[in-house]
Formats: sequence, structure tokens, C-alpha cells
Amino acid sequence: MQLCYRGNSYYRQTNQINTVNSGMSAKYRGNSYIIYHIKKSLDRQPNLYQYRGVTYLKEIIYA
Repeated sequence: MQLCYRGNSYYRQTNQINTVNSGMSAKYRGNSYIIYHIKKSLDRQPNLYQYRGVTYLKEIIYA
């Protein structure tokens, strides 16, 4: 996508976000719209950290 700010043109990639229909709808100021939720991917990269030359793995636990 080409954007322009104060006469300077630049390109920016659009990020693709996967969404799912939540099955709910809402109304705001007379306009109806459908609510979507972000589809979370399960492809997580391992959390590798390095401190003073030693690499270690930090596991994050989601409740």
C-alpha cells in the first residue's frame, strides 16, 4: 500500500489478521455490524533468551 505524509511517499505492507465470526452483532448510532474475533494461531516459537553468552529457554504458562 502506498502512503503519503507531508509530501513524502512510502510503501507499507498490509498485515493479514485471521478473524472468525463470533455470531454476535451490535448496533451503534443506528448502524449494525458483525463482531469478529482474532483467530489465535498455535504456531508458537520457543522463547529463547540469551544472557551474558548463555542461551536458555523461558516457558510462558497461559492460564
